[in-house]
Amino acid sequence: MKAFFQKFPVAKIYLVEIPLFFLAFELVEIYLHSLHMSLGELSPHPYWLVVISLALMYGPVAGIVTGIIAGGLTLNWAELKDIQPMELMVLAFSPFAFVSGGALLGFINRRQKNLISDNFKDLDSLHQQIEDIETDRQRLIEANLNLEKKVVSREDTILTLYEASKSLGSLQKEQIFQKIPVLLKEYLRAQACSFYLHQEDQLMFISQIGWHSLQEYPDNYNSSSPLYQQLIRQMRILMPQDLRDIDNSIMVSPLIDQNKHLYGMIKIEKLSFLELNASTAKMLEILADWMMRAIDNAWRFSVSQERQIRDPLTETFTYAYFKERLQREIRLTQRYKLKTALTLVKIVRFQDMTETIQNTVLSIVARILLFQFRDEDLVARVEFEDYQFAIIQPYTEHQGANVAIMRCLRELIGFEFKPFEDNDFEVLLLEWNVLESQDQSLFNHPLVWEIQGTGADRFNDMIANIAKQAGK
Repeated sequence: MKAFFQKFPVAKIYLVEIPLFFLAFELVEIYLHSLHMSLGELSPHPYWLVVISLALMYGPVAGIVTGIIAGGLTLNWAELKDIQPMELMVLAFSPFAFVSGGALLGFINRRQKNLISDNFKDLDSLHQQIEDIETDRQRLIEANLNLEKKVVSREDTILTLYEASKSLGSLQKEQIFQKIPVLLKEYLRAQACSFYLHQEDQLMFISQIGWHSLQEYPDNYNSSSPLYQQLIRQMRILMPQDLRDIDNSIMVSPLIDQNKHLYGMIKIEKLSFLELNASTAKMLEILADWMMRAIDNAWRFSVSQERQIRDPLTETFTYAYFKERLQREIRLTQRYKLKTALTLVKIVRFQDMTETIQNTVLSIVARILLFQFRDEDLVARVEFEDYQFAIIQPYTEHQGANVAIMRCLRELIGFEFKPFEDNDFEVLLLEWNVLESQDQSLFNHPLVWEIQGTGADRFNDMIANIAKQAGK
């Protein structure tokens, strides 16, 4: 029997539950008869409890069946034989009320259940959409990080770049440009020499050594000048015989980049007669190749620095990467109406610390922030006003941000770090500023204005509003 009811649960309603309800009422009725009382004397009839309960629990069919049974039990079947038609209609009103009431309540209940079911389905669909969006977002973030790390890893290390160009004393192109004439004087004993950079189809003067005045030699060679045309055509070192009737310099060497394009020009205007030989020309060729490699290494170094996403001191994200991610989070927040918080951290009296202490404090605070905030939160070292760190917290509001802040404060108190040499009692203190998307403080902060490039527009609007209010 149990297996039958499990297979056909509807049968349990009509064969067990409904009869049990009415059986219970009939037992109560029998007991009340022994006390010369009756349920039929109550108004409304107690059977309404059965009809309403079963109609609301199981729907219109159960309500109709229950109403029919209740109506049948309330009729006095013995009186129906000799009753008149009009009286029959009056007596049938009670059974009709039970049936129609049970059906109506059942239909209302089914409609409400369908509405609730549809709402839950819509809610589940929205939750699924949000989860899909978050999954896609996390996948894009991870792919972006992996791509950036791969790009950085494929570049030569900074140490390797430094070793390759340390002979020129710098990894900055501008400093290398200034050092080129010095190297020519040191290695080739040039008495006067210069360096020109190829830009916009002309050779522009950059640096020199040994000139008596800047007007002594041309400050640029355009594409129509004989020297420019000869250098482009030959793309090799030009000796005195190549420069006859073209320029009054002694030797000229092109700087050729990896794409075999002209990058610049080295000129030797004055050189001792004893140094003018094949050995000097070969040395000039080696130096030109050396200089071009140093310039290329400096360029690659600058690109690697720009692509670096982690701050080497604190292991937090860099300010450049933070700005890109904040722009992305703001777009997602505005597009999908998501909750986002931005927590700014200021180290109290940071400027009063020594440089060594500053680095120590930055490392301590960064370690606390990285440990106490969630993995999905982005902790970055920033360079805005007096703030040292910023944390982007997706799907977080002010209360959630405060929970993480309190964890950080408890750990900071445990350090008992005293950063000031002149004060043995003053401990390390932090100031926190939580911005969130819900109250619009995130979008109205100057840091966000600066990153989005809307600071000037916001400032002008503010001035206009002040002037407008003053005019009133």
